[in-house]
Amino acid sequence: MSDMESEGEPVKRFQIYRSDEDGDTTYGERIAEYDSEVEVLAFRRRADWHYIVYETLKPVRLEELQKRVWTCELCGQSVIKRLGSAPILPSGFLENCKLRDHMIGNECIARRDLKAARKLIKE
Repeated sequence: MSDMESEGEPVKRFQIYRSDEDGDTTYGERIAEYDSEVEVLAFRRRADWHYIVYETLKPVRLEELQKRVWTCELCGQSVIKRLGSAPILPSGFLENCKLRDHMIGNECIARRDLKAARKLIKE
């Protein structure tokens, strides 16, 4: 069995464990598993618990995950940009983008220039 499988099932990219206040997960339980940063950030946390998020078996801070995700203020879609990889677009991205005719490569113009994007939508 590989490190990325658990009882024959593939392990998802992110695991959330309960930990003590010092970050020790020795007796903590795995609370959830997710494939994307958006799902991890949406995970509802209890205020009286401590958590550690692992990405492919390495701890990762929520602040780092937040930096990777951009959510368009105009259409509400979230795009993930991981270091060294192409942007991960949600399914139906082009169909749901309000400015699909004003893409720069595979990136919406609203990411770089929200003011100009708002003007284009009004036209």
